[in-house]
Amino acid sequence: MQTGFFDNIMFGLDFRLLRRYRQIIGILVKYGFQDLLSDAGVSWGARVVESILPHQVVENIHSHTKWERIRMAVEELGTTYIKLAQILSNRPDVIPLELVAEFEKLQTHVPPFPGEEAKAIIEEEIGKPVEEVFTSFSPEPFASASIAQVHLAKLKDGSKVVLKVRRPDILEKIELDILIMKYIARKMEERGYMANLDPVGIVRAFDTAIHKEVDLTHEGYNLQRFASNFEGSQLVYVPKYYPQYTTRKLLTMEFIDGVHPYDVEGLKRINASGHELAKNGMFALFEQIFQHGFFHADPHPGNLFAMPDNKVCFIDFGMMGTVLKADVEFFADIVYGVTAKDSKTLIWGLKNIAVSQQFDGNKTFDYEVEDLINDYHALPADKMNMSDLFNRLLGLVNKYTIKMPPDYFLLSKCLVTIEGVGHRLDPNLNIIEELTPHINKTLQDEFSPMAVIKRFFSSARDTLSLMENLPRDVRDIMGKLKKGEVKIGIEHEGLDELTNKIDLASNRITGGFIIGAILMASAILIAVKFPPLYQHISIPGGLGFILANVLGIRMLFTIFRSKKY
Repeated sequence: MQTGFFDNIMFGLDFRLLRRYRQIIGILVKYGFQDLLSDAGVSWGARVVESILPHQVVENIHSHTKWERIRMAVEELGTTYIKLAQILSNRPDVIPLELVAEFEKLQTHVPPFPGEEAKAIIEEEIGKPVEEVFTSFSPEPFASASIAQVHLAKLKDGSKVVLKVRRPDILEKIELDILIMKYIARKMEERGYMANLDPVGIVRAFDTAIHKEVDLTHEGYNLQRFASNFEGSQLVYVPKYYPQYTTRKLLTMEFIDGVHPYDVEGLKRINASGHELAKNGMFALFEQIFQHGFFHADPHPGNLFAMPDNKVCFIDFGMMGTVLKADVEFFADIVYGVTAKDSKTLIWGLKNIAVSQQFDGNKTFDYEVEDLINDYHALPADKMNMSDLFNRLLGLVNKYTIKMPPDYFLLSKCLVTIEGVGHRLDPNLNIIEELTPHINKTLQDEFSPMAVIKRFFSSARDTLSLMENLPRDVRDIMGKLKKGEVKIGIEHEGLDELTNKIDLASNRITGGFIIGAILMASAILIAVKFPPLYQHISIPGGLGFILANVLGIRMLFTIFRSKKY
């Protein structure tokens, strides 16, 4: 696929790709990212665009910080890049905190598409005219986003529903952009640019995530699972899902006639208490994390409704987080370690939840954790918050290159978000106090008699399997040793860099020899006046001199640009 893209760019066989490619180059140059294009191997396009940009535009752009310019460029690049940036904003271990802050400001300005077009999509998806299924349908969308827009309708039984309709051309645009992203990421990887961020891996993961988001049946499955987890709940109201009217391009669910959590008059009208709503919302989210291992990853006020009896209703199930039972226990260890002033438990939790880590046995790390805990407990109760705690933990994670699972950051961010909503509803509410019972229950469950028995039997089964297979494995190894089939691989750290430097040096030496040979051959041709001649000078000899000079200047330019001389 990537090769096909390169061919299309080179030979102009796909004008859509070529046009979009040109747009991306133009936007990146406009916001001053010529170096990125150069490292991606398309500096020629950057120079062309830069030469035609008005000087005033360039000066105005550079009045903003680098992080602001990245955010502005992303907004102008459109839906696919905005979605990528929003996902990266949940990975402060991958991008700088300044960029995380900018990406959280991202806005998508997408006008709604015509209601008649939405109606045609609905009819195509359900296989019937709208009038046969709905007694009423509003062609005017009451909400519009980058991937879909939402219409109101009423079923034959009188139920009010919302129809989330995917934009007709969004998938083609996304696939076009991902194709270009893959090409640029591959070029960056080949040139060693941002190698520590793994650009190819990021684009590959994003490709999977964005295709899930545009498939509305996936959101429907999330809603079904969420409803199953809260069946019979006295705290959470879950919208009804209509799978018979849901496809990849259409999602049908109950219309929620709720109250925005910050609407004071609306809360009075349904006799809801801000304090009770805040407690119930937090309790519901903690239950999702610690009991279900499946949580709403974006609980901002726009995705929450207050309902009668102080029930909370979550909407928009496109972005959900999943956390393993074992990781929940380790996360509980981290929070418990802070609240109980137990640095060993906190370090144990971090060590076990990390994908990779380099702090085991590091005394400096131990002291920094102890400082973090003491600083946190030195704060007055009304100043303690999850945001500061997670920011301090994040500083340690980045400093000691601890690789955490992606959903750890999603989990941390959603806790900080719900804390903000809770504080707005009740400034005196302390999230740590609300969280503590869930942490304690998780830790108690971890060491309950039944859990211990389960782990014992699991370990016994693994031990039995090991003992059963050990003689056969030893026999296989001994047989391979006798036949000389055992090979030992040795990896020398830093050898690849040395090899690359040797290759670079040898290429430059070879290039120097070739340039010298061309100069000598050209001098001989001119000396013997090898025909054809122009004003008594050999034309092949003259062309040889020009070629040698061009190659020499290019080599010097490369050496000076790399600053390795």
